[in-house]
Amino acid sequence: MSEKDEMLEWGSPLEDVPKPENVTLPEGEYSFVVASLEQDRWKPEVKEVGGLLYAKVKLAIQADVEDPPTVTVNLTLSKRNIWRIRKFFECIGHEVRKGEVFMPNWSKVEGRKGTAKLSVRKYKGRNGEERTTNDVAEFLPPKAGAQDVPADNKDDNDDW
Repeated sequence: MSEKDEMLEWGSPLEDVPKPENVTLPEGEYSFVVASLEQDRWKPEVKEVGGLLYAKVKLAIQADVEDPPTVTVNLTLSKRNIWRIRKFFECIGHEVRKGEVFMPNWSKVEGRKGTAKLSVRKYKGRNGEERTTNDVAEFLPPKAGAQDVPADNKDDNDDW
């Protein structure tokens, strides 16, 4: 995971440092830790989801590269997206039973671990340059035979 950034003062001298390169990992399965979750609402003008609530989830990808990427996933709280929210919670150790309703505990998401299948997406940057980034193609359930909640996802008061 990246180190926390340091604040500068208005009178701070500015070193000549290179812009950090954006790391894009090859498609595949990667472990992650939920670095943060921010609750927000889409702006009204956003097509199809305008005005709806969403969770902006930042996943710190665990990869053997220098400065592994953080992938952001927006989970819109909508009926069309219930399946994806359920997959996310199952992935991080929430017991999600097929055919049953569950109540997600959003406050227990940060620090949880899971595995996701990443894809590579191409896009044009602000200056028109071709760039790539990683997206979550799929949240994967805990491995078969593993406990319902992985041991490293448990805490003393694990009351999902």
